[in-house]
Amino acid sequence: MVYYIADYPSTKNNNCSLPIGFEIQPDGSIKLTGDATVWNDQVTNYITGEGTIKYTLHETTFEQEIPYGVYNNKIWVKLNIQAGKSVTLRFYPDETKSADNHSVFFIYDDFNDYRNNMWTYQNSNVSSSILTVKGGNQIIGATTIKIIPDNVVIEWNMYTTGNYDFDSGIKVGNLYFISDRGVSNHAISTGWTYPGGSQQSNTWNDYQVVLKSGNILFTNKTVSKSITSTLSYSPGTLSFICDSDTSANPLKVDYICVRKYYDESTVSISTTAETDGSYTVVITNNGGENLIETEIAIPDIPIDNYKVTVITSTPVLSCEAFPANTNSSIKFFTQFNHQAKYNSECAFHIHCYIPPDAPTGTVKFKLTWQVIPVEIINNSTEKITVNTLNKETKEIIKTFDITSDMRGRHVLFNFGRIDKIYSLSQIVFHRLERLGSDSDDTFSADLPYLYVDWHTEIDTLGSQSEFKK
Repeated sequence: MVYYIADYPSTKNNNCSLPIGFEIQPDGSIKLTGDATVWNDQVTNYITGEGTIKYTLHETTFEQEIPYGVYNNKIWVKLNIQAGKSVTLRFYPDETKSADNHSVFFIYDDFNDYRNNMWTYQNSNVSSSILTVKGGNQIIGATTIKIIPDNVVIEWNMYTTGNYDFDSGIKVGNLYFISDRGVSNHAISTGWTYPGGSQQSNTWNDYQVVLKSGNILFTNKTVSKSITSTLSYSPGTLSFICDSDTSANPLKVDYICVRKYYDESTVSISTTAETDGSYTVVITNNGGENLIETEIAIPDIPIDNYKVTVITSTPVLSCEAFPANTNSSIKFFTQFNHQAKYNSECAFHIHCYIPPDAPTGTVKFKLTWQVIPVEIINNSTEKITVNTLNKETKEIIKTFDITSDMRGRHVLFNFGRIDKIYSLSQIVFHRLERLGSDSDDTFSADLPYLYVDWHTEIDTLGSQSEFKK
């Protein structure tokens, strides 16, 4: 069984390792409590096609566009590179493209606006591209929504004026990284601490934390001072913190960047300037570990607007497809498991693979379905009526645009939350049609489908008895 909990770390609950939000009930069942929302996939069975075709994608090499960022006077990309393997990138000058740091870095903010999907802004405000955390005693300011994992690099800057006290910095999980105005060192601790430096007054100071549990490095890059620590890190959110003793001395921050740590000595980068003005970059992972969603800086390329592509090879894919220019359909049923939350909404999806050479266009679907809840339990000696429902047949028609950035990608087409949970073990009969002969369907290619499923809220990790919650 797989369950998904967004940004909820594990914790110990009743001497059993459970996700936060679950607890063990007196009868031994495990139930969701509090405000956590948990989703689960429901398994689809017996998919059969009418008018569908066999689809085979042979191994294909193609260029797939990826975002790039500009930070610290360098161009950055986020990549997966297997140990001992290389990837090839192409950089094409393109004035219609621009850097997208938010798509590249785990966290990036230059505070040119409020970003409520990234931060809670307690004791803080954003103005003129500056984050300001109010001064005072042991102030916790803007805090990330995301949990900061181990093995990351955190870079930010801070500003102080005058001769006020300035014990400020960041709190990440269980660790505090604090600097003060002065000529001594800054500090790493597991609580508020009051060092004798190393922030320089009346100027911006740049800081870097290499956060590796048990091997931590904290550097004031402006004055080239570093300290280390062997403290263990327990992942948590990141907050800007300030203990300046007076509201007259707030903490000011101009940017923050959080990216994955990797040993840069294990990565080699070769850049070639092409005659057409583009650049070819080959990045080789010479280390013994895979690089997963790792942000890598690209040297020797001028800062400019680029279309960036990675040369990708597809595996062989064999599946069914909805053909172009004609109607076709699939039939199937789904049984919802005992974890599903009564009366909660559920969302329907179809998973498709967009071929590398696919055109752009619009695909049109019609979904027809009927919910069949459990209504009678037959125990051989007795029949129990559990539920009755007017089993109406429902339908929805949806159109989805297929764009060039989807080529070579697994795409989930979301029909939305279109029904609900009526009973344990309810079954849904379906027919999903591609209306390929409709004038609204302008996608002039076959559409391979991988899977269809429902996402449902769950409120237990099972049911408390066989036939009821």
